[in-house]
Amino acid sequence: YNIPHMLVSDPGQLDEAVRRLGFPMIAKPPAEAISYGVRRVDDMAQLVEAWQELSGIRRSLRGQPRSGDVLLETYVEGVEVSVETMTVNGHTHVFGVTSKDLFGDPAYIECGHTFPVPLPDEERDQLYAAVVGTLEAIGYDHGPCHTEVRRTESGWRVIEANPRTPSSCMTMLVTDVTGRSPILDAWLLTIGEVPAIEPVRHSGGAAVRMIYPQRRGVLERVDGVEAAASVPGVQVLLHVEKGDHLLQRMDNSACVGFTYCSGPDRLEAQALADKAAAHLDFVVEDGTREL
Repeated sequence: YNIPHMLVSDPGQLDEAVRRLGFPMIAKPPAEAISYGVRRVDDMAQLVEAWQELSGIRRSLRGQPRSGDVLLETYVEGVEVSVETMTVNGHTHVFGVTSKDLFGDPAYIECGHTFPVPLPDEERDQLYAAVVGTLEAIGYDHGPCHTEVRRTESGWRVIEANPRTPSSCMTMLVTDVTGRSPILDAWLLTIGEVPAIEPVRHSGGAAVRMIYPQRRGVLERVDGVEAAASVPGVQVLLHVEKGDHLLQRMDNSACVGFTYCSGPDRLEAQALADKAAAHLDFVVEDGTREL
């Protein structure tokens, strides 16, 4: 289920990486978060540029030391989803499958999610087998995991297995649909309790839309919040305020908030979350209005 990859610690290895992986490929830090630094490279010039930038960053977003190594992977086409799980004493419980909406090339930044994604029984079983098999192979036997997977012509291919609860309101999606809180279950595991996770039943659907400004600037105000919040079933969750610096969309750190909706169906919830997001206008100090 793994994708062909190579960890590069010296620029002299780039030619070998091209021979082994070919173009296009994905370049990213071997350990980070929020899609920071992830990009597609299509030729040697882009690969060298990605190497120079990523290898030069020696502190993570959390302030932890980085080695300067760069992880290169063969690019695989396919629809990407994530699988949310909780492993207790070596047994992995699956909450369900989350959709992943992406902006696309050259960076792969998430712009929204829905839960749960319905799949035919055979396809779902193959996906779960890929995820559970991956966690068993790496010896992950206790705790939450957020595993990103792509459905390719050759089957499910694991992109990343992240040993943590997911971000961007995905735990809210799971909680509203299943009645189980991955965060609470993880806390219980931490203090030595065994959460009663199974059986997991789905009821309704939920969606979240991630909000990004289109230009840099100092935030003056956000218009349309009341109109967005008036959309049935929608919560508006912003984490910026007047005076904050808005970033351009390069990774998920530029996200300024969410519109969130739960309801009887994930696609209906997605439409309502999108409708609410369309009401939001971000105005920066120079008077520019950001949609």
